[in-house]
Amino acid sequence: MRTLDDTPYRRLRAGLVLWHRDTANAAALDSMKAAVAAFDRVERPIPWLLIDLVTLYNRQNAMEARRQYYDEKLAFYRLRGNIENIAACYLSRGRFTGGWATTTGPSTTACARPTLPSSSAGSCSSTSLLVTGAIYADWGNTEKAVEYLSQAQALPEFRQVQGQNRVFTFLALSKLYLQQHHYPAALQSADSALAARVPDAAERGMTQAHGMVQKAAVLLQMQQTEPAGRLLARAQQLTDSLRLPMADKPGELEIDATWARYYTAQRDYTRAEKHWRLAYEKATAAKLNRLRPRYLQQLSAFYDAQGKPAEAQRYSRAFIALADSFNAAQNTFHIAQYESERVEQAQNEQISDLRQAQAVQAVRLRLGNWLLFGALLAVVLVSALGAFIYRQLRINRRTLQQPAPDAVAGWCRPRRWPSWASSRRALPTSCKTRSTS
Repeated sequence: MRTLDDTPYRRLRAGLVLWHRDTANAAALDSMKAAVAAFDRVERPIPWLLIDLVTLYNRQNAMEARRQYYDEKLAFYRLRGNIENIAACYLSRGRFTGGWATTTGPSTTACARPTLPSSSAGSCSSTSLLVTGAIYADWGNTEKAVEYLSQAQALPEFRQVQGQNRVFTFLALSKLYLQQHHYPAALQSADSALAARVPDAAERGMTQAHGMVQKAAVLLQMQQTEPAGRLLARAQQLTDSLRLPMADKPGELEIDATWARYYTAQRDYTRAEKHWRLAYEKATAAKLNRLRPRYLQQLSAFYDAQGKPAEAQRYSRAFIALADSFNAAQNTFHIAQYESERVEQAQNEQISDLRQAQAVQAVRLRLGNWLLFGALLAVVLVSALGAFIYRQLRINRRTLQQPAPDAVAGWCRPRRWPSWASSRRALPTSCKTRSTS
C-alpha cells in the first residue's frame, strides 16, 4: 500500500509560518521554494503556490531572481507536460512589481497556447482557465477575461477552489463586471467573495477587507453612497488593525482610491484630495506600477475639475514621464521575452524532434515484431506441411508392403453353382486366366 508523503506539506506549513511573521523575509521565500520542489518530486500540481511566490519576490524587489526562477520552472514543467503549473508560470513570469505586465507574443497560458495539442486545450482545468482569465483581464480584454473566468466557475472542480484563491476569482469577476457596467453581476460577485469560506482568521480578515472595498466601489458606481461609506469604514478598521499592505494575494487593496471617490460623491473635495494623494504615495512606495499611472490620471482629472490647472498639468507631466519610463522598460522586457521565446522555440523543436524520433522507433519496433511473427508463422506452416507429407509417405509405404489378392496376382477361379443346384456345370468366369505360353 502506497503511503502519503507529507514532506511537501510540512515544508509548506513552515514557509507559511515565516510568511505570516514577515512578508519580506528571505527565509520565507526559501522555505516556500523548498515546498515547491518537494511537491514537484511527488508530481503534484501547485499552480496557486507558484502564483503566490510572486508576492514574496516583489516584497524583496528581487525582479531578476524572480524572472530566472520562473523561467527555470517553466522549462521544467513543459518537459513534463504539467499544464496547470505551466499556466501559473506564464502568469507569474509576466507580472511586474506588484502588478501585471503585458505579456506579448503567442505564449500566454496552457489553455491559450497554440503550441499545445487541441486535446490539452480542450481539457483545461479550472486553475488554467482562471489563470488565462486573469491574463486577459490584465490585457484589458474584459470580454475574454469574463468568458474564461465564467468557464472556470462552471466546472465542478471549482468547488474545490477555496480560501484566498476563491476570493481572488470572485473579486476579479466583480472588477471586470464593474468595468463593463454590469452592476448587478459585479455586486453579486463581490458578495460571493465576502461569503467565501476562509479558515485562517488572519486571512479571513484580509479577504473581508478586500471584498468590502470592492463592494463599496460597485455601490458608488450605483450611486449608493451611504452603504458604500459604511462598508469602507469597516474595511478601514480591518486594514488598520491587521496592517494590511496595499497589494497581497487577493489583489490590490485600493481603499484610499475608493475613499477618494466616496468623498468626491459627497462633495468633500478636501478629503478626496487627501486620499488621492495617499493612494498615489502608497502605490509608489509599494512599487505598484499598474496603479501609479492610473492614480496620476485621476489626480490630474481631479485638479482639472477643481479649477486648478497648474496642479493638473503637474500630474499630467508626471504621468507622461512615467509612461515614457514604462515604455522603455517594456522595450527591454520585450527583448528579454523575445530571447526567452527563441529559447522556448528551440526547446519545442528539440521536443518535437525527440517525439518524432520516438514515433519512428516505435514504428520500426512494431514492423520488426510483425516480421518476426511472420517468420515464426512461416516456420510453423512449413513444419506442419513437412509432418503431413511425411505421414502420407508412411501411409503409402505401408500400403505398398501389404500382400496382393488373387485378382491382383492375375488368377481367376471359375464360378460354380451351389451344391444344391440342379445343374453342376461351371459358371463362366469374368476374368482372363494367365497365359501359359
